[in-house]
Amino acid sequence: MMEINNYQEMMDFVHEKLYDQLNEIDRICRKNKIKYTLHGGTLLGAVRHKGFIPWDDDADIAMDRENLNMFLKVFNKEMSTKYILTRELWMYKVEESVDIVYFGKHINRIYTDILVFDKTTSNKIIFTAHVLAIKILQGMIKDIRSLTWKNRSISQNIAQLITFLFGIPFSHKHKMKWYDKVAILYYKKKNWKYVFASNDEYKDINKRFSFSSIESYKSVKFNESQFMILEGYNEILSKLYGKSYMEFPPIEMQKPSHYVKQ
Repeated sequence: MMEINNYQEMMDFVHEKLYDQLNEIDRICRKNKIKYTLHGGTLLGAVRHKGFIPWDDDADIAMDRENLNMFLKVFNKEMSTKYILTRELWMYKVEESVDIVYFGKHINRIYTDILVFDKTTSNKIIFTAHVLAIKILQGMIKDIRSLTWKNRSISQNIAQLITFLFGIPFSHKHKMKWYDKVAILYYKKKNWKYVFASNDEYKDINKRFSFSSIESYKSVKFNESQFMILEGYNEILSKLYGKSYMEFPPIEMQKPSHYVKQ
């Protein structure tokens, strides 16, 4: 067990672990011709900082459904044995076990989230219904430990409670089967124009991206490595963070939100 009681030391430790994970993911993806992109804050870090956002303490990548299926197929054969692939709630994760105590809090894993781009309809009303169905299933899949009540409106907390209670009679296996069926509802459709991250967080799952934004990829410098991002990253980042995403947020918002607390 290692004890860390310094904010910057902990951030450096987390970034080192996440950087190693991203390098290993990149290695097996390039070897197996799997297309992926840095996503979320990790994509923003690549574009704005050429590495991690200094206060960001997680990593995200994204793939379309076809490439995710290939990644899942080769993972156990290709990935370093110090990493495991898990699925927590509806999110795939590449994670490493650690044994850290940070200001009295025990941290036992560091992970990279894998989001999946699924096809969806161009009809806004049907898309809204599609997302609503997934949000309901997310609420049903949650267990008691994953319920969060702070920083939510009363209506959000009521909806969370109702969907959680509605999911209790059903097994996790059945709920995940339903979730995946709804997520890939448009999988076999042709001439599709839009995708969305079907396993994203509640606040971002209703953001829809044009197919052209995820159609082609390029390598960019990230620390001392070259990682893959979408050619259409501007549309992704603009919808996730606003058109002024290259500007730094206010100082009070420059803080980690996962492993590290200031």
